[in-house]
Amino acid sequence: MGLLLKKASPKAALWTFIIGETIGVSRLGLEMMVNNGILTSPLFLQISHFNFLHFAIILFGFSLLVFTIVNALAVIETSTAPRLQYSFAESYQELKLDFLNLKNLASHKFNLLFSAFIFLIIIGLWSMWY
Repeated sequence: MGLLLKKASPKAALWTFIIGETIGVSRLGLEMMVNNGILTSPLFLQISHFNFLHFAIILFGFSLLVFTIVNALAVIETSTAPRLQYSFAESYQELKLDFLNLKNLASHKFNLLFSAFIFLIIIGLWSMWY
């Protein structure tokens, strides 16, 4: 929504993230408790057997609704939040300059090592399924 709307507020994005994640993780926890036999209520059984892809579509629509409502209620102060405008040409120029300054990798050593560590974790997790 931040890419599509000029007046998308960070507050709306944050609240949408918090509410959406809470609902999604709650559904996951509910499904795990039903599968382990902790919850046996017919309502919980019906919710947990709802297809996760259909749930994702409904959660996406609900998140759009939450974002729209919070964005309409949020007040953006233009004096304290300067407007940032980027164009593709400026972004490309900055990226091009960064590639020219690759000799300064010593200052980014920690970031590179941490990125390599995360990459190895991802490869390790993927290898468990294949």
